[in-house]
Amino acid sequence: MRRGVVWLMVVVLGGGSWVCYAQDTVGGGGGSGRVGGMEFWRDRLFWTGAIGFWVWQTPSGEPVLYAELSPGVGLRAGNLWYPGVQLQCTYVREGLLSVLFLGPTAFLQFRFLPDLLFLHTEAQYLHVRAWWRGSEAVRRWIPIWLVGGGVLSRVGNTAIALLLLYDVIQHPYSPYAGSNYLVFRMGIYVGGVGY
Repeated sequence: MRRGVVWLMVVVLGGGSWVCYAQDTVGGGGGSGRVGGMEFWRDRLFWTGAIGFWVWQTPSGEPVLYAELSPGVGLRAGNLWYPGVQLQCTYVREGLLSVLFLGPTAFLQFRFLPDLLFLHTEAQYLHVRAWWRGSEAVRRWIPIWLVGGGVLSRVGNTAIALLLLYDVIQHPYSPYAGSNYLVFRMGIYVGGVGY
């Protein structure tokens, strides 16, 4: 059963990041556009998240499996501010060690050059569970605060975003901990609202 679930994740998740947005109409497209009305929310809400799957080998030859699923929703709060929330779920397996990270994420982007550059900050509070040879070794909550920025490149009704982030807190159990470890992300925006 476990193998079937892992293979299903491989086939379905594939790898990469995705972002889907609601309609890109300003003023409700013929509706009243009133604050609090359905048109207001439909025009500003967007779906975001990441789906990822990677397999590689360590220098010692140990296979490493990484799988991630983090669906989320955001709100276009004007032309420059993009706040949102996600549910982060990451699984890592290296040899006999398995680690699961699960918890909420809140993010905020400030697009000071809307079609090109933006600042990004993200707070995560993840529950980490680690198993070594089948028995549980660690179970705790860890805070993570990522800060950085990114660049957007537009192609038609789509944009590609590249982000470079750093974990300010550097908790020892953080998946981003390390003296000079930077987090690199790439995302695709489709539909217009997200960029």
